[in-house]
Amino acid sequence: MIHRDRMEWLDALRLIAGVSVICMHASFDWNGQIFPDVTAAERTVPTLLRTIFYLARTELFLVISLFLLAMSLDKRPRGYIETIGQQARRLLIPYVAWMIIFVIFNLFKAWELGYLVYLWRDMTTIPDTWIRWFALGSIRQQMHFLPTLFALVLMYPLFQLAVRNPVLGLLILPCLFLKRELSIWIYENVDAFYVDYWLRLVRILTYSSYGFIGASFYGILRNPPNFKIRRLLLIGCFAIGIWALWVKFNVASVEIASGQRAYLYPSRNWANLLFPVVLFAVVMLRPMRFPVCISKLAPFSFGIFLCHPIFLDLFQIYVGNQIINPIHYLSLKIGFAVSMSFFLVVILSRTAATAWLVGLGTVPKFTLFKVFSRLRAPSTS
Repeated sequence: MIHRDRMEWLDALRLIAGVSVICMHASFDWNGQIFPDVTAAERTVPTLLRTIFYLARTELFLVISLFLLAMSLDKRPRGYIETIGQQARRLLIPYVAWMIIFVIFNLFKAWELGYLVYLWRDMTTIPDTWIRWFALGSIRQQMHFLPTLFALVLMYPLFQLAVRNPVLGLLILPCLFLKRELSIWIYENVDAFYVDYWLRLVRILTYSSYGFIGASFYGILRNPPNFKIRRLLLIGCFAIGIWALWVKFNVASVEIASGQRAYLYPSRNWANLLFPVVLFAVVMLRPMRFPVCISKLAPFSFGIFLCHPIFLDLFQIYVGNQIINPIHYLSLKIGFAVSMSFFLVVILSRTAATAWLVGLGTVPKFTLFKVFSRLRAPSTS
């Protein structure tokens, strides 16, 4: 039987996703590169660590979030307007708040590193700077997640079909193929000014497949398959997972030898984008007991995902390239970013006035969302 009590396995996935994203972003050198100026031997451990951390990407957060949405709607059905209003308040208000925080922090970082005049010029003379920050979430590497997730939530009635028909989760295969082909076409045919906008549109439309995956996983959890089907699912997931690991570690070997990112390695994107799905499926289908501390720490994972760039930047500002050994550099950087991110989230979570910033507590209600509340459709029982 699939474990139905407290879903420790889901807490474990949430924590893995949050910590892995921090460690992945921390695994580059002081210039954001993969240590091209050191020997291949010195680059080996950092590259292998980054490969491991890269197993749980933001796509895992998408699957978890849309899985939880499917479960919530199944347990308490409600209308489209009410659901979207709740999700807008939960996702977009923190998004705007963190955008403001990062605008201020970026000014501080620019001042410390000596390029404040250039950042201020872009902010005051190039309107597209602000449009890209808010529309694309490009102000920080993780901020794209919130608007992308909200755009996917708008399509949730389609995803609910996968709760009753989990086979729809297989749509991820043609969708990821389309993502790659359309992205190539956009790079080759669209004016550079608009490329990022078109890429984001393609990403949202094709990432709808993660919504189908999340809903199909909930359908499997709600109506567990018999032993034979579950075994076949696990065998298939393990096979894909082993293939993905083989590809990813081959990519790592190329990067170790060259000191450059192997963006064009065959099947690299397929391995990266499918592994979070496989990880979720295996942990759900073969749940195990996790320490109690996992469930206690898991609620902080979303918060550390949001705030961790602050501490990566602080490390870059005040440590820079003073530590020459890559292993020592990464150890200190990861330890500092993870510990300080947890500390900040715990502090923010202790008061209702700030807990909503890190995904805990009640998000403040503003006039816009009171309108949503008045327009919401009657709930069905």
